Formats: sequence, structure tokens, C-alpha cells
Amino acid sequence: MLNIKTMLQTLATAALLLTLSACGGSGGDTTSPGKTLLTCNVPQVPNEAGTACVAPKPIKCPAPTVPDARNESCVIGVDPTAPTPGVMAGAGQAVLYFKKADGNYDGYRLHTWNNETCNAYQDSSLAASWDNGLQHTGIDPNYGAYWLLNLKAGVGTKATDCANFLIHIGTDDAGKELGGGDMKLPLGPKDVAKFSRMGWTFSVVAVVFA
Repeated sequence: MLNIKTMLQTLATAALLLTLSACGGSGGDTTSPGKTLLTCNVPQVPNEAGTACVAPKPIKCPAPTVPDARNESCVIGVDPTAPTPGVMAGAGQAVLYFKKADGNYDGYRLHTWNNETCNAYQDSSLAASWDNGLQHTGIDPNYGAYWLLNLKAGVGTKATDCANFLIHIGTDDAGKELGGGDMKLPLGPKDVAKFSRMGWTFSVVAVVFA
């Protein structure tokens, strides 16, 4: 009797499950068909509606760093979204930019000189003396003060070409910018030719970004 009773209970349970399965459960079948999830190739991401892949908003990076190719971290490099500089280096010229957070460039001078290592400047772009440096040529709204410098013929064709400079205010060592040391502006050819013989500097940062 026990085996027959157990068998009847099992059959009753199976019949109940079969009935629920056929009718979709006690509440009926209310589940809509599933949708294929949108997948995007990095660095793109789905838009808010989830209907298309779009470029992500660039992460914020402190100057002079920029977002990397995957928009995940800040690196030193070229920012493809950056505005074009107002002044580019023409034939026989170099441009040096100097950016300060407060935008105040009053009193700042550029000291330039030639030596055996870097012998690039024409006489017109050599500072008369330490206390009589070159005043900036103008101010770019994005990249700060800039100096347009005249170079000797042939400069800019060799990877070793360079120009000596030091940005300062006043004549004391405390007024020396970019870490206080002598700096070199690289003048050799670049992969992006239109930016050849151009350099960018940032107050307090002891690096020339070419």
C-alpha cells in the first residue's frame, strides 16, 4: 500500500507541474520576447537609448596630460580634440608657447642664446642680456603667451636640432620658470609635420612638450 500511495502522489505532482507549464503559470504568460543587447567596440559606448554606439565623453585630465586612446587614463600626448594654435611656425621660424593658470604674463621674458650644442637662432632672436630678454610676441587664448623666433637657414632638418631658452620674470633665480634650469626646444622633424619647430610649456612644469 505504501508504494502505491507514493506512486499516486508522484503522478499527481507531475500532472500539476504539466498543467502549470502549459498555461504559463498561475498568472499567465506576460513575458515579452528578449532583445539583443547592443555591444560596442572600445572605446565607444552605447548611447542613452541603447540604440547606437557613440564616442564617450572624454575624461578630464590636468594639463599637460590628455586622455589615452581608450579614454581610461591621463597620459602625455597629442589631444586630437584640442583647438588649433593661433600661430604656427612658418618657414625658418619656431614658436614657443608658455601657459600660466592665471593668464598673467606681465614682466615675463624669454632668454635665448646659441652655443655648440644648440646653435639655431638668428641674431634677431637672441636676447640682448639676462635683464633684457625677449617680450612675448602675443597671447593665444588656449596656449598662453608665445614667442615667434627666427632660425638660421637649414635648422629643423636634423633630429638633433634644438634651441636654448629660459623663461623668467625679474633677474633673480627665484623668478626662473619651468623648474629653473636651462631648457632646450626640440627643432627636429616631427611625425606631424605641421607641428614641427613648435613647443609648449606650462608654468612650474619642467618639460618642453613638442
